[in-house]
Amino acid sequence: MGRNTAEITRFGSVGALNTLLDYSLFSLLAGSGMAYMAAQCISYSAGVLNSYFLNRTWTFKQTEKASFAEFFRFMLTNGVTFLATSLVLWLFHEQGSLGVYSSKLGATVVGTMINFAGTKLLVFSEKEWKRGEHT
Repeated sequence: MGRNTAEITRFGSVGALNTLLDYSLFSLLAGSGMAYMAAQCISYSAGVLNSYFLNRTWTFKQTEKASFAEFFRFMLTNGVTFLATSLVLWLFHEQGSLGVYSSKLGATVVGTMINFAGTKLLVFSEKEWKRGEHT
């Protein structure tokens, strides 16, 4: 299995775990009466923290000590992903009249694509960020 294929497979596995965590917490919070956008903020944040540690150590096999710049790029990437998924959630649910759980699932699919690209290219990119070639 090629390196990119292995990374995509590991990213998918971590993503599945993050999605399970995110979706379960979202369902618990929204199902208990919390506003769905507040539930989205909390559940997405839990998945993001899990994602950082697992993707850093397992998916992209970073061995150097984590830096503030790396964590900032990760949070920025996930902030953009969060805004995109929240917009898709709102569009599907409010404008598309889909159920909130179906809307959440659709938003998750869109977010996964955005997040992999950002994480791979901006956060844990060996060629550019490790060697300081991003400037």
